[in-house]
Amino acid sequence: MTHSATPQQSGSIIISNPDGKFASLNIPTDGWGRTYTLTVGSGGNKLDKPRKIQMDDLPSAATVVLTGKGGWSMTLKTTHQPAKLNNYDVHYFVNSYAKEDFIKEGLGLEVIDKQGSAQADSLDVVTVNVSPRGGTR
Repeated sequence: MTHSATPQQSGSIIISNPDGKFASLNIPTDGWGRTYTLTVGSGGNKLDKPRKIQMDDLPSAATVVLTGKGGWSMTLKTTHQPAKLNNYDVHYFVNSYAKEDFIKEGLGLEVIDKQGSAQADSLDVVTVNVSPRGGTR
């Protein structure tokens, strides 16, 4: 439960490589009904080896889609406010969890779709779809 006097914090997703370089995606507290995208495999935020992912303070009822080179994808749904994910290798999550699993290294993240398997350092794009305010879980 969130009280109106309780300050809210923006959500964030951080992708890092083994050299300590990172790219981040911030989800504003007023980001209801919007889509946010971070491209790490090419373009302005390119990381040479996008290996680890961490998520903090994501809103409930958002979807996070991870897609990678080789055609793999994993879609997560946040089921808790705030949802979070500890800093681990992306390919570990993609290759270890199945549809309908809750990710034990996080809080409030359920796998709702998964296609293929991931190689290390193959993450390409992270897309976050935040439900409209008052969205359903």
